[in-house]
Amino acid sequence: MTSGSEWTGNGKSGPAPYLRREFAITKPVKRARLFAPGLGYVDIRLNGRSVALWEDWKGESSLNHIMFGDVSNWFIQWLGGIGLDPKSPGFKHILIHPQPVGDLTWVKSSHVSPYGTITSAWKRNDNEFKLSISIPPNCTAAVMFPGKHSAQMDVGSGPHEFSIQM
Repeated sequence: MTSGSEWTGNGKSGPAPYLRREFAITKPVKRARLFAPGLGYVDIRLNGRSVALWEDWKGESSLNHIMFGDVSNWFIQWLGGIGLDPKSPGFKHILIHPQPVGDLTWVKSSHVSPYGTITSAWKRNDNEFKLSISIPPNCTAAVMFPGKHSAQMDVGSGPHEFSIQM
């Protein structure tokens, strides 16, 4: 694995798309090792240093964890507001509570739950906040709005539109 062509792929190699070989290398590589003991388990080392977070200090467990946390969770749960209800695991009852930050004016997010896809999309301007959600069949949701609007609305399955004055 010394030629540059061996470090790129078209995303269609291997038995599934998530087994791609494609990634970017920004520094010179003198030594590289890719070890894939099974589907979904990969340890990549460049110049003798691992580029994945190990599950334990000795490297005896999984060698492929998300480095520096999972920002996609923050996008879906906090910006989009799609959250689990601890009293009803598995998204049978959903908590929708978007949290706009800074000068962000819109968000579209979704999560595929065991019951179907949950969507949350919002737009805001200086005086109005619009929220559009979709709740899967046979599920319910508690909808809370950002800011000083502490009212909670309970809704059932289907699409729902809300608009509040800021």
